[in-house]
Parts: sequence; C-alpha cells; structure tokens
Amino acid sequence: MLEISLKAEVEAVEKKLSRLENRQLPFVTAVTLTRLAEESRDANKDEMSRVFNLRSDWMQKGVKINSANKKDFKTGKIHSRVFDKDSYMTIHTEGGTRRPEKHKNISIPSEEYEKTGIRTSRGPIKSGKKPKALIQRIKATKLKRRKKKRGGYARNKPFAAKTKYGQLFIAVRQTNKPFPLNYLYFFHKGVTIRKVWPFSKTVRDIVTGRFPAIFKSEMKKALR
Repeated sequence: MLEISLKAEVEAVEKKLSRLENRQLPFVTAVTLTRLAEESRDANKDEMSRVFNLRSDWMQKGVKINSANKKDFKTGKIHSRVFDKDSYMTIHTEGGTRRPEKHKNISIPSEEYEKTGIRTSRGPIKSGKKPKALIQRIKATKLKRRKKKRGGYARNKPFAAKTKYGQLFIAVRQTNKPFPLNYLYFFHKGVTIRKVWPFSKTVRDIVTGRFPAIFKSEMKKALR
C-alpha cells in the first residue's frame, strides 16, 4: 500500500496561485491525487500482465484505490491510496520467503500436474484437484506405500510419501509397479519468492512524472 499526499508540492504551488485559484485548491488537489492513484492502479495492472503468467484478470482486480477527500485539505493530511487487497501479493513486490499461514507446509503443484488442467479459467486450482481433496481420497481408500494383496501397486491412485531426503509429495503410479511416478504436489516449509512486481516504483514514477500536468489540467477545469 502507498499513500499519495504531495504536501510539499502542493504547498509550493499554493504560493504562486491567485486568490481565485486558492479557493479551488482543496478540490483540485483531491481530484489530482485521485487521478494519480487511478493512473498508478492502471499502470500496475499492466505491469502485472508483464511479470506474471495471468490466466485471467482476477489478480489484477485486486489492485484498488481510495480517493482523496477535499475535506482533509485543511488538516494537511489529504491523500489518496493505491493498494492490493490480496495480502499475499505483497511478497511479490518486496521479495522474501513465503511461509504457510494455516498449515505446516506450502503445497506446490508439479509442472506435469499443471499441464493436466487443474486450474479454473480464473486461475485458482479446482477444488477436486487441491491437496486437501487428494488427501481425503488417500484416507478414504486407505492407500499407503504398500503392496496390495493381489500383488502389485494401485495404479492412478494418489498416495503421499517422502523422498529419501525427506521431501513430502503426493503422486500416482503410472502402472502397477513402484515406478515410474507422476508427481502431483511437493510440500515445502517455505518458498523463496523473488521481487518481480515493482509496485512502489510504478506509483512513484507516475506521481513524479504526472503531477504537474494533471494539477494544471484540473485547475483549468475548475476555473471555467
């Protein structure tokens, strides 16, 4: 989240305005700050298309603004805000390690599983394809890493296990033999996320580059 206030810039402009222009200053400032927020929001949505593999506009809809209110001008705290309502997006702007919030591990679908159409058109994984659903199937059928009585392993039935390095996974067997496996999910204590979405920089560039032109335009409109 970023607040756009431009208090110093507005005070500098205020000294050069006529009496009539000063009367319109609270309104013009509010409109200018709101337009800057709107342009910053739209620019960040465009940036998301460049840095993320978007399957729909669902993630982009999370970028929101709060408009500025001219009533806040007298307090010197007039501002607009640009933010993403989805808190998990913050790490993509700063980088860091994402850790599970409710569970012990973070589940990551394998590239092979992704190619089987596990996601909806909006992007989220379908409920029946999520780890929770697969684990319920495992529990319901009591499948473990053991041979069936008839000799052999269950084919195309999900099971959970660990690699010799302790990596937890969910997979299915392609045949009734132990291998090969189709891996569905891998589970991690934390996942390193690179800083790929320059949210703050995009806002700052819009504000510094567009403020003079927008302010001048809105003042001209207000004086008509």
